[in-house]
Amino acid sequence: MYDTFMAALRCPVCGRISPADDTTNMTTKLRDEPDGSLFRVGDALAIHHATMEDSGYYAVQPPAEPVRIGQIWECPYCHHYPNWAEIVVGDGRIVSMEAIGLDHATLDRLHYLDEDVFYTAETLASRDLRELPRNELVPLLRRLLGVPACGG
Repeated sequence: MYDTFMAALRCPVCGRISPADDTTNMTTKLRDEPDGSLFRVGDALAIHHATMEDSGYYAVQPPAEPVRIGQIWECPYCHHYPNWAEIVVGDGRIVSMEAIGLDHATLDRLHYLDEDVFYTAETLASRDLRELPRNELVPLLRRLLGVPACGG
């Protein structure tokens, strides 16, 4: 089971704004026991850094406050996938959810990326990455996007 983030997000392909509901399929397993809950800006959400990988996220850099998560979503109109949203969680609450691009600036500020970034990396690399060790994906993604590797 998953929980779902809900926000009105502008699709980078068709330009339409999604309804702030579950039609973007912005699902998450951030909580220890997801139960189908729907999360909006302002809702309480605890982030447990020690279990983020088990929850389906790659660490991009050491966590800080507020926590910034790159979350994958689908346009409910043109069905473009993947699109990216930045979920910002501060002081135990969802502060914002906004559509973003996956680029240099994004990787410089995000702490975590949805594990489906694996497929984006495969597309950019034009090769099968199933044998790539998990800890090598974010450095590879940085190279593919032309982002210098950071110390964190």
